[in-house]
Amino acid sequence: MSRSAGGTNPYICQMAGCFESATEPIPLPEGEGNLFLCAKHRAQYLAGELSLGHIASMTARYIHDLRVKRLNRLYDERGNLCEILRRDDPVYRECFPDGFAQAYITHVDYHVVKGWHMHLKQKDHFFGVYGRAKVVLYDEREDSPTQGLINEIILTPERPLLVQIPERVWHGFMALSLEGAGILNFPTRLYDYADPDEYRRDPHTGGIPYSWAVKDR
Repeated sequence: MSRSAGGTNPYICQMAGCFESATEPIPLPEGEGNLFLCAKHRAQYLAGELSLGHIASMTARYIHDLRVKRLNRLYDERGNLCEILRRDDPVYRECFPDGFAQAYITHVDYHVVKGWHMHLKQKDHFFGVYGRAKVVLYDEREDSPTQGLINEIILTPERPLLVQIPERVWHGFMALSLEGAGILNFPTRLYDYADPDEYRRDPHTGGIPYSWAVKDR
């Protein structure tokens, strides 16, 4: 039941399809790791309504070192507000020990793919500003316990997420909404115009076993 073989994500509930924030980790018997559950699923587990076997069968498997954090969007009669990244956030302290690097917004038109991209020394932090975008990640790292794994994550303002993409993981994104989609990125390194840490592959013929075609089902 340990999550280490399937990638760890201490920020959101590990139940597949649930992107609610995880509460305090629940230690598993015999030191096999922790459960990361939202308040609803935590209560169900502690009440005996969810067994470890059921949780194991429903656990989302994430690429090793990938982090997905559910953010809070606060609403009132004036509109809404969403905090993305704070200096006291564990994500910030881990990834920006020398302070802020840079931020930029990238726009992608409807059904256009931007990818594949990969960085050797840089983590990316994606946040969906407007529209709906499908972010796809592929783990080709030979030293990773999740080598060969593909993850799909939908970014939308209605369900705000911060996605931290590890170094050496291929990634790309496609807009699903007619108006296109905008993604705000906080990379951990300044872009070096003379020697960019940027590797690319063709999104359709680059050798990554993924089809960007929308599947009817």
